[in-house]
Amino acid sequence: MQVYLNPADWSRLTRFGAAAEYFEAVDDPEEDAVPEEFLDDEDVWVSDSAMQYFQVAEALAHVLPLVDGEVAEHLNLGIRRVLCQEGHVDELGASALTEGCYWVTASPETTREILRHAEATDWDAVYAALRNNPPPDSWVMEDMEAELIPFVEQHVTRLREAVAGGFGLLGTCG
Repeated sequence: MQVYLNPADWSRLTRFGAAAEYFEAVDDPEEDAVPEEFLDDEDVWVSDSAMQYFQVAEALAHVLPLVDGEVAEHLNLGIRRVLCQEGHVDELGASALTEGCYWVTASPETTREILRHAEATDWDAVYAALRNNPPPDSWVMEDMEAELIPFVEQHVTRLREAVAGGFGLLGTCG
């Protein structure tokens, strides 16, 4: 399984109305709606590992009761909308159309709101809480600086790129 999150042309994603019509008409949503400069961008997207995605998502869920309420709120309204095991943003309803994978779809407005909360998150507090109380059996915590932090940062960078270009988001794990 692979994971990606890319800036996407929202008008292309919504041109057929419902997600079912879009996915029926388009063979490769990523190729159709994602501007070429974001495809295969190894400078930003350093890992497409689904296993790593799930481990990081689990760590971010684990840390919620360990940080103060404002930090938890920013996590839930920010990065955890695109990096979680349940409750991700899917404004097109694409996840209901596929079995065994999820989709992230977000309008430019929602993407701006997610980024606002991701940038307001006190990441030092998040990472300190995870160091002091790591989730059990989490290999991404064995070397947090090499595994967890860059994985989170690649998602935040994608949010910034999307907002800077006036794009929405298209992502999947599957």
